[in-house]
Amino acid sequence: MSTVDNIKIPPAQLDLSTGSVIILVIMIKKHYRTDRYLEKTLNSIWSQYFPDIQKYNRVNICFGYRAKKRLGSIRRHNIDRQIGLYDTLILINGHFRDPEIPAYIIKATIAHELCHYAHGISSPLPQTSKFPHRGGRIDQEMELRGLSNLEKMENTWLSQNWYSYLDEQKALQ
Repeated sequence: MSTVDNIKIPPAQLDLSTGSVIILVIMIKKHYRTDRYLEKTLNSIWSQYFPDIQKYNRVNICFGYRAKKRLGSIRRHNIDRQIGLYDTLILINGHFRDPEIPAYIIKATIAHELCHYAHGISSPLPQTSKFPHRGGRIDQEMELRGLSNLEKMENTWLSQNWYSYLDEQKALQ
């Protein structure tokens, strides 16, 4: 008997009287990630790596559309122009719902977006630069917060697996 995802699967059974093989087929349902998973991950990363950054507004996170190149984004949301207040919305690539995508890819993407928040991009904090990626500012922030290894793991996985994953998804449609 073999095991897949803690489900015991009996071997194919041979019926000696007819010479036929009886094969048991089991459909294993993927457990896709939810927006609640993202919220828990955001809170965990914030408390562990960004404790010095205060939340001055509501920060929401959810899965967005399934994109080829954009892993995440951060923007203003629910803007009240009369009093100048807004929430922050972090969108995570919809492909990342799939459990085939390693959790550290999601963590690295959320950490990247929190670096933007810390630099005043789509947050009430003072904006440190008009061009947040210029000069490796995000990489420097990730390094400063002890997240460079996570970023390296993300980059390695993406370079080795991302486009083949996208090809598989396209073939399934």
